[in-house]
Amino acid sequence: MQELNFSRDRVACNYAISAHNRGLTIKIREDLYSSFLGLLQRNQEEYATTPHRAGQFEMPNGKECWGIRECFGSFRTGCPNWVTFDCPLPRVYGENCLGLIQGDAVSISLDLVMGALMLLPTKPARNGEPTQLFDQVLLSQGQTDQSYALAGWIGVEFLEWLRAQPNGRLTGPTQAMQDIVNHVCQDAKKEECRATVHEGRLLLDVYGNSTDLAMYEDNRFGAHNVGNPAQQLLLLFGFACVCDLVQQPVACR
Repeated sequence: MQELNFSRDRVACNYAISAHNRGLTIKIREDLYSSFLGLLQRNQEEYATTPHRAGQFEMPNGKECWGIRECFGSFRTGCPNWVTFDCPLPRVYGENCLGLIQGDAVSISLDLVMGALMLLPTKPARNGEPTQLFDQVLLSQGQTDQSYALAGWIGVEFLEWLRAQPNGRLTGPTQAMQDIVNHVCQDAKKEECRATVHEGRLLLDVYGNSTDLAMYEDNRFGAHNVGNPAQQLLLLFGFACVCDLVQQPVACR
């Protein structure tokens, strides 16, 4: 069988990320759920060999909350053919905040999950079947400023959607980012958060020193000048908001 090229071929959707008013929802194809758990277990064991200050990663195993510092909600099976779980964005800066450790807990947990999801077996999408909008998402956490990476690849359907958009601001994702930013970082300036399209390429901006997520010519995307988990998670939230415009999100929660 010919190997699929993610930036050229329409790959069937194995997983997706969606936004809600306080964070993210991740959905996984139900028939791949057991495979996902096996891959996640492997990632958890590797992470345990180099523990982070944020704490240990807890596998789901029927728990109400799981991940590092219980940052994920329980899995749900109410949506036909999909398993879903929520990831609320933490309050990293401000009054009654959970701080950088909780921000790192969410960032690391998402990285372990995304690392497992990208290893699931792929197949070509049939006509009318949802396609994989993005893949190989990396979230890293460094020990110095500007070292919180966020990167990945854009899929064919996402690229076609972007190229069909006029230049300018994406109103819905921009508003959603501005609505949630002060929950994550109390003193951030809302107006610095926006989602725009220019000549078929996506650009997301959040508060900071020219902190953004942009596309490259080879269909990769990457973040720049990201110095803390609040900025990183806000950019991922904005990206999820745009995914919801490209494909209708799972309607059941």
